[in-house]
Amino acid sequence: MTVGIETISAYAIAGFIALVIINVMLRSVRRMSVILINVLLGGALFIILNILGMELTVNALTVGTVGLLGVPGVILVVIMKFILGVW
Repeated sequence: MTVGIETISAYAIAGFIALVIINVMLRSVRRMSVILINVLLGGALFIILNILGMELTVNALTVGTVGLLGVPGVILVVIMKFILGVW
């Protein structure tokens, strides 16, 4: 049984496409894990600051900011509370 150049080319192209797809999927998993860790750390920091007596308001806007931005969102909420006097 002989294998033609068309068959070898098809397998090579399919293998290359599979490697590209796997690479893209692994990159997106890494990015999502970094985002998830940032959001979890932001939420924990928000809770810790409230426990320590900083009295940050918990409403849809502050929780959405912390949930969307993570640790920078907590910093933004603190700046808006103490420097700008909002909330």
